[in-house]
Amino acid sequence: MFLRSVLTFALALATCTAATGADLINTLDATQALAGTGLNGFRVSQSFRTTLVDTIVTDVTLKMFTDATTGTFRISIFDATGPGDRPGTQVAQIYSETVDKLPTGGYTNFHLGGLSVNLSPDRMYYIVADATTLNAEDKFVYWQYTDSPPPGSHGDTSIYWQSFDGSTWQDEYVGSPQLMRVVAVPEPGTYALAGLGTLVLGVFGRRQRRKS
Repeated sequence: MFLRSVLTFALALATCTAATGADLINTLDATQALAGTGLNGFRVSQSFRTTLVDTIVTDVTLKMFTDATTGTFRISIFDATGPGDRPGTQVAQIYSETVDKLPTGGYTNFHLGGLSVNLSPDRMYYIVADATTLNAEDKFVYWQYTDSPPPGSHGDTSIYWQSFDGSTWQDEYVGSPQLMRVVAVPEPGTYALAGLGTLVLGVFGRRQRRKS
């Protein structure tokens, strides 16, 4: 009976907690949003960092729009193994579609949900966006940025880099993070073990009180 109660509690705790998620970065609510970085044939990246427990990325939101009618837009996650902690190796491609799927007419939160990208704990990663083969040189996919990230957004220390050929990342821009939100949850086993440990300690304490 005790073991069954422990397993039931641990599973319920893991399911409930994993459903909430935690913001690894959230600059979407910046009060002073500036212009956007125009993507056409090169990449832009914005860093974020996992926590010790929140390592599975489930949602990514970028504030953006496009004035292009044809072309391809992609969003990927890169690690920070490049020189000077620049973007290094692609970990996962989380979106690849034609630009007609993107918002038009003004900056809008472009949300990708239902993801399950397992990352390492307490490490820096990048959201990398790029647009290719757009219908004209003066057409872009715009990703908005700010110089006033909200308090607690984890965006005030984030940086981004630009790469015009996909291999050489340019100097960083500090203090003007791109507007985005990255949500992550722990691995289910993390909270299952935490729940199990809590119950075991509780039972041990109760037995100790009975002995005394």
